[in-house]
Amino acid sequence: MKVKLCAFSFVLLALFAGCKSPPKDTTAPPAVVEDAKDTGLVGQVESAREAAIAAKADETFPGELASVNGRFDALKQRLGSRSPNSAQSAELQDLLLRYQALEMASSAEYRKARVDGLEFAQYDNASYDKGEAALAAFKAADIQSESAQTLYDNALAARDAYTAVLNAGFIAAAEKARAAALSSKSKADSIKAGVAARDAYVNAGTYFRTGDENMANKLPEAALADFQTAGVSYEEIYADVLARRNAAQAAIQRAEQRARDVEAFAAEADELAPLEEGEAE
Repeated sequence: MKVKLCAFSFVLLALFAGCKSPPKDTTAPPAVVEDAKDTGLVGQVESAREAAIAAKADETFPGELASVNGRFDALKQRLGSRSPNSAQSAELQDLLLRYQALEMASSAEYRKARVDGLEFAQYDNASYDKGEAALAAFKAADIQSESAQTLYDNALAARDAYTAVLNAGFIAAAEKARAAALSSKSKADSIKAGVAARDAYVNAGTYFRTGDENMANKLPEAALADFQTAGVSYEEIYADVLARRNAAQAAIQRAEQRARDVEAFAAEADELAPLEEGEAE
């Protein structure tokens, strides 16, 4: 009997052993590595590339951007998920400056186009000439062989110079627009437009005050728009109130003329056929 029980127990143990789940894999899963473009210095370079493209470097300097992209993409391929060593970090820093230089140069080109279109160079010739020289130097240099720092310095100098010209031009234009708006306001005041068209007059004044605030905050382009809006509003108010005033005056004159015509007709009738004393009563 003991032999049978032992044999039965052995069979049960064998069955359970065959049915139990396999042992868990205790090997730690591989660490999740973020895409290289999202980490550290590589991420900074990727952001700089995106900023350059946002500044239209792909349209303004397509060849130069493609060249720097080639270097960066090749470096990322070599890196994979690994952190860069010292030499690779230095190359990433170099690429960072080149992308930033392309961004600044593209911004400089945009500002130069605005300056030329608005004919603002006359307001700051020195800065304009500085911008021209710096941008020419950037364009003349090779995007790969020229030092990244030199490229960046020239691009930044060009952008800042054209920005200075734009500011000078917008300040001058805003001051002219302010003077014109004041002149239009004086015209409106001469016919008491502030009473006849109160809401529109108050609204125009709000634009004028906002323009002064923007000038104080060194935002001449915004101030220019405000002064121009105020000036146009004052002119429209003047024209509207004057037209209504002239129409009312014309109506009065017509009424007076009709009254005079009636009196003249009555006098003429009295001369031609004067009423007898009793008829008059």
